[in-house]
Amino acid sequence: MKKQNKLMQYIQKFFKDYLAAQRGLSANTIITYRDSLKLFLKFIACRKNKPAATLTVDDLNADNVFAFLKEIENVRKK
Repeated sequence: MKKQNKLMQYIQKFFKDYLAAQRGLSANTIITYRDSLKLFLKFIACRKNKPAATLTVDDLNADNVFAFLKEIENVRKK
């Protein structure tokens, strides 16, 4: 199986099995998690100059997480 397919499977499993079933989080909380993850994946896709659907688990590394958090901090300053 391709890595990008595994990444999407991991994400779906996280939302469906972990957040909803195991943790019992509300729909609104899950939507907030989803929206945050979408922002992160879009950021990484832009940074890597490739479609978000082609991202792999390897693209989700600490450097990219820190860069995303720094970007969010700079963009959303109050």
